[in-house]
Amino acid sequence: MANRSIQPQYYNFQGELDGLYAKSKNGGNFKDLYSFIIDERNIKLAFGTIKSNQGSKTPGTDQITINEYKGFSDDEIIHLVREKLINFKPDSVRRVFIPKADGKSRPLGIPTMLDRIIQQCFKQILEPIVEAKFYEHSYGFRPLRSTHHAIARTNFLININKLHYCVDIDIKGFFDNINHNKLIKQLWNIGVRDKQVLAIIKKMLKCEIVGEGKAEKGTPQGGILSPLLANVVLNDLDHWVASQWHNFPTNTHYEDNRPRYRVQKKTKLKQGFIVRYADDFKIFTNSYNSAKRWFHAAKNYIEKNLKLEISESKSKITNLRKRKSLFLGIEFKAVAKKKKFVAQSYIPKDSMKSIQANIKKKVKSIRINTIPVKVSELNAYIRGVHDYFKVATQVNKGFHKITYHSNRVIYNRLKGKVYFHADNGSNKGYKKSGYKTFNVGGIQAIPIGNVSHSSAMNFSQAHTIYSEESRVKYGHKEKAAHMKKAFAYLERNFVPNRSIEFNDNRIRRFAQTQGRCEISGIEMAFYPQMVRCHHVKRRADGGDDNYRNLIIVHELAHRLLHATRPNLIEKLMKQLMLSDKQVEKVNKLRSNMNLFTI
Repeated sequence: MANRSIQPQYYNFQGELDGLYAKSKNGGNFKDLYSFIIDERNIKLAFGTIKSNQGSKTPGTDQITINEYKGFSDDEIIHLVREKLINFKPDSVRRVFIPKADGKSRPLGIPTMLDRIIQQCFKQILEPIVEAKFYEHSYGFRPLRSTHHAIARTNFLININKLHYCVDIDIKGFFDNINHNKLIKQLWNIGVRDKQVLAIIKKMLKCEIVGEGKAEKGTPQGGILSPLLANVVLNDLDHWVASQWHNFPTNTHYEDNRPRYRVQKKTKLKQGFIVRYADDFKIFTNSYNSAKRWFHAAKNYIEKNLKLEISESKSKITNLRKRKSLFLGIEFKAVAKKKKFVAQSYIPKDSMKSIQANIKKKVKSIRINTIPVKVSELNAYIRGVHDYFKVATQVNKGFHKITYHSNRVIYNRLKGKVYFHADNGSNKGYKKSGYKTFNVGGIQAIPIGNVSHSSAMNFSQAHTIYSEESRVKYGHKEKAAHMKKAFAYLERNFVPNRSIEFNDNRIRRFAQTQGRCEISGIEMAFYPQMVRCHHVKRRADGGDDNYRNLIIVHELAHRLLHATRPNLIEKLMKQLMLSDKQVEKVNKLRSNMNLFTI
């Protein structure tokens, strides 16, 4: 999400993506997408995006990581991609298994690095086209959307629409069982009419998985394109459900949905709304009878139209007034309050046990001589679970229990080794809570129980990254959310072998600049992995880690500060497009390192 918001403009490619979105929104079809895919700007954007991903250091079957390509010129990368696409044959995919919370494992397919770059090239062109056609209340693997938006929609349907029955239908092994021919037809129907592009996508789908052979169905989790293609498959389900009630066609034009719904309630139509995040979805309705009708109708649609199998044991109907229902890691229930029912949400018991176990494990790794990064790792984990579960109405009660069961191991492990206290002046934010915390090497741990409920906000359906008007209107909200994530990233990813002062001032400087590069002005809140912290006066020359001796810069600007090869300087200057004033600042900083002016 981060790179998509900034980098297309950075590579002067945003206009093309906006145009694809607008054309698709107006019902257009696309017969010449290949030229967009092999456009040099699209390839450079894809390479930059893959390079900045954490998975870029994970090799495929050829054992190559992104580091192998970092020394390549733009022209060499462009040539590699275009050459492979001429007669495309995907490399085999490496199979790995990731443990799940229930003790089972999730299979991932890891493509080679070059195939990942190629898939990213396709994704960047396909995404604006399909985004214009996707149903408004699907939230998984889509720009700007999150689990919290899906949770907000769930609360809305329970509280405002008073829909207290939900239908859960589990699709058995969804990602591994997607019908390839059906998917290609769905792409065609959505407007992707370039036969060369569709043929290459089909080859990607049928790539060999090491140890398993050629794939005849499914799209492996781990592939760059897989989440987008999965959404294409289930978009038909979304629109079918919506056509039964939410967007049911009528002969009368209504300015607002409410009078239309009042009329529909007098018919035999089954009231219902779908909320979906990837393959996890719920259909909310108003009665048990409607829920039964939805259950059988949706099951039939998925099996016959999408050619997918249902897990009977995991599919069910829940009366939310009587029982809780799990959705996206949070349990929901409709609870009586005065004369109405309202949504209450809880941290599941299994999740509380898992959080408690992880906290204990991280606390046990802290020693008296442990570098403070261990406390930062603990803080990043606590902040992460706080941020995710804070939208649960009963989050405070849940973390109070976690605190109660974790405190003994924390105290026994850390007493006599670190200062265990309630407040020491720099911890004023925790004073009111009454929770104790501890300090290692000047870094305080976040109190486990210090979290309160924060209402999830509904997604603004007018917001898209493929419209200049939308980017201007909603950009500040998007940035604020990403700044929060960026702080957590920087804290979690300490610069090793540097002082506490350096790492602390690095975060403070990032906050003071609002995530902007102090040379180029590039926004880095969206991709904090590009943040570099530069000493104005070198340490070798007596410079220290004081706040005033540090500046926050983008990786490319940092490379320019230290570059000595003329061809590299020329390349970086072309990419950064600096003004005369910015170049003057670069030269001033370079002079501090006794480097020539540029």
